[in-house]
Amino acid sequence: MRARWSLAAARSRRTPGGSVTARNATDETPKAATFIQGDISTHTGVQAFAAAALNGAAKAALNTYGKALAAELAPAGIRVATTIPGNVLTPGADAMGASLADVTAGIPLGRPGDPRDIAEAVSYLVSDRAQWVTGTTLVVDGGELPVI
Repeated sequence: MRARWSLAAARSRRTPGGSVTARNATDETPKAATFIQGDISTHTGVQAFAAAALNGAAKAALNTYGKALAAELAPAGIRVATTIPGNVLTPGADAMGASLADVTAGIPLGRPGDPRDIAEAVSYLVSDRAQWVTGTTLVVDGGELPVI
């Protein structure tokens, strides 16, 4: 099995501007690496929400950065993708106080996500089954984004 590498591994060596460049990503990437998980984004990066304009701008920038990084690293055989999870039941989400009925109401598949749903999607992206997938933003949200 070929090695996988996370962009988080390079975050300890940031550029003066604060971001990881493709140059130091390729310098630090193990030679056998084939995939970089660009970032985990949110719906606000692809759908405008009045109360989340700054967050949306930041997430849209991350989505575009992932696409640009994919184009830059593709000649080295390294794939990059970003993932956008929908509403996922976690202890942190529980602490926000939304009821299960409220969360489920906007999801066409009729249930909030489970952390395993996101893990399975990312597992696909890092697998050899996705060897021709790069520069994409994968939405894993039970169909919620098209109806927001």
